[in-house]
Amino acid sequence: MADTTSIKNNARKILATEFGSVSEDVDGSFFIRNGSAVVFVDFNDYDHNGQNVGIINVWSICVKGLKEINKDLAVELTTDLARLFGSWSFLRAEDGTYGLIFQTHLIGATVDAPELINAVQLVAIVADEEDDKIVRKYGGSVYVSE
Repeated sequence: MADTTSIKNNARKILATEFGSVSEDVDGSFFIRNGSAVVFVDFNDYDHNGQNVGIINVWSICVKGLKEINKDLAVELTTDLARLFGSWSFLRAEDGTYGLIFQTHLIGATVDAPELINAVQLVAIVADEEDDKIVRKYGGSVYVSE
């Protein structure tokens, strides 16, 4: 149905049109800065009924350097900070601390401009609005100092 390269090229065109330019890191992820948050856009193969439809993962590290996965934070993320179109997850860093990620996924083969732009904006807004509050309450630091 679609190959990852064509999905990525389509996304690059959409993001460049909306945001003016697209930055790409050494891993091939696109990234966009929003205040103290950075939104990454990654691309992976995903097989559905024998055809690659591709997955676009839109994500941001909201907080880095958390010493532990705090039960109160986990409860808050799944209740007060639950988002209808995104999810929270923890990622353990090599130094033993945790990063808190907010993310959403899209089907790459059928993605259109409004869908991708809305996903990037959703993740950017949530990450930038919540990162400072979470750091004040639970520790760690924002991903990027402004």
